Amino acid sequence: MPISPPRWRHIILNTRNTWLHGDERGFRSREHRIHSSGDYKRRPPEGEHALPHDWHDERSGPEVTLPIEVRPTVGRAILDALRLMRHPHVLTVAVGKVHTHFLVRLPNDYAL
Repeated sequence: MPISPPRWRHIILNTRNTWLHGDERGFRSREHRIHSSGDYKRRPPEGEHALPHDWHDERSGPEVTLPIEVRPTVGRAILDALRLMRHPHVLTVAVGKVHTHFLVRLPNDYAL
């Protein structure tokens, strides 16, 4: 069987407790067991998943934020980790207050 060529992937990492189940921007649980009818662009109806959101909000604690002075260090750590995993093709990394985006070329058949 031929191996598929690598593809560019847009990866998003959120900090802890910044996008909980039942969030008004939409959400999906692991393996899509539960998901909202909308997303961050087309919001789901208000209160659609208020119960799971309230449950997670009560137990999750405060959201984790990245102070501006540590963001370059976080970005370099992501680059270093990708290179260590032998993924040197990184187009960009952007680190914000509560989430990070990066564009990396990954194998299409990557085994975890």
